[in-house]
Amino acid sequence: MRLKKSHSMLSYLKAVHYFGLSWMLFSFSINNLSGLGASEYNLLPANSSAGNSARFPANTLNTEASNWDENPEALFTLASIYCNNEEWERLKGLTEALKSHEYLSDLSHYFIGRIALAENRLGTARREFELALKKRPEGGRDILAHIYFYKAICLKELNQIQLAKNEFMVSEEQGFVPESAKELIQLAKFYTLWFEPSLTIALVKNYPDVVTDTHFELSALLGRAYLKMDLPKSAIESFSKSLAQNPHQAAILSLRANTYRQTGAYDAAITDINKAIDLYPNQPAQIYILGLINFELGNLEDAFSEFSAIQSDYSENSSFLLLYASLAQALGEIPTAKSALKLYFLAETQTLNENALYLSLLMNKTLGTDSEYWDIYPSLKIFNDYINHAPPLETLSPNIYKANLSYYWAQAVRQQGHPNDFKTLLKKTMDLSKENTPEYLLAQWQLKGIED
Repeated sequence: MRLKKSHSMLSYLKAVHYFGLSWMLFSFSINNLSGLGASEYNLLPANSSAGNSARFPANTLNTEASNWDENPEALFTLASIYCNNEEWERLKGLTEALKSHEYLSDLSHYFIGRIALAENRLGTARREFELALKKRPEGGRDILAHIYFYKAICLKELNQIQLAKNEFMVSEEQGFVPESAKELIQLAKFYTLWFEPSLTIALVKNYPDVVTDTHFELSALLGRAYLKMDLPKSAIESFSKSLAQNPHQAAILSLRANTYRQTGAYDAAITDINKAIDLYPNQPAQIYILGLINFELGNLEDAFSEFSAIQSDYSENSSFLLLYASLAQALGEIPTAKSALKLYFLAETQTLNENALYLSLLMNKTLGTDSEYWDIYPSLKIFNDYINHAPPLETLSPNIYKANLSYYWAQAVRQQGHPNDFKTLLKKTMDLSKENTPEYLLAQWQLKGIED
């Protein structure tokens, strides 16, 4: 669009400037930062150097104004305020004036797109944002950044992830800066989706703590980022802050429960996962976490029951299937163990886990006999020789040098009816393994059954 140099053009350029600041100019005095974060739209970066108190002249907000052509500044600023405050019906009332105005018709597409996005009319929103970009005004990087940003949101919601990333990266190049907590939350979601978790943390930490203190979504995103960085203590702190603001987040309760489990805080883990299940029952992911908690506590029958309840939901999850097969075999549920192991071999597309090959030799006498695996797992050949020839244990004991070999050897001697060797190998397994590993927990449970 060609722009005319005129008094109206000067007003327009001022309106462009106020677009990025309208939420601030009309919500609160810049110097009055004591209430920062109390409103959804009171947001300033931690390193922001705000100037003196400033408010837009009250007469520019005259909603009864009929001659918008003489005052595009007020029209644009009022539309920006309605947009930022999500007053969509009021914004709709301005769209015709925006479209008809010589200097604002281009950006009317942006506002119409925002209305459509709020109403989940994603296709319409995307088209309007594209029109806004096609007819974009010269200059106005802040505005362009916002158009690209909201187009990226549309594309992400339409599950066009790579296209969404492309548009988002352009918004970043245009210098996008969030002007509301909702925009910061969405920005953090984009960072979480496409960038390293450290960048998500750096982004959120660039704002005062009061912002995360008053927006539970940001604390939750921060917790997820810490979790990806293997910082469970920080993750729990962030999840706790989020849950203090909104305790009805089943997903965050589940994440905190699993994090507590990983740190060995089982009482807290059980409390959280039970709350999550009460809030959102019959969710496989929650039952999986409960099963893992019971497994690590040595409640293997309970864990088996919980895993059995979700086996159809995890029929393509190789990690779950191998654990489930191992647990079933330890409990003597051999048909279930064989079925789960078969599904494991179908689901695993990478190098087969050594334990799966031990199990296969133990229950089916297959796969592990293939010499192609012996170069990867030399101990597999030792185990195969024992399965096929069953020499006295004492002649092979020096070869038992790791926990998983010892554990599955114990299962083999139990099948062959050697209870003393079974007990000896279970004890050796516990000596060779770390606590809370599957071999340790399974051996501990079986040993306790013998001693009881």
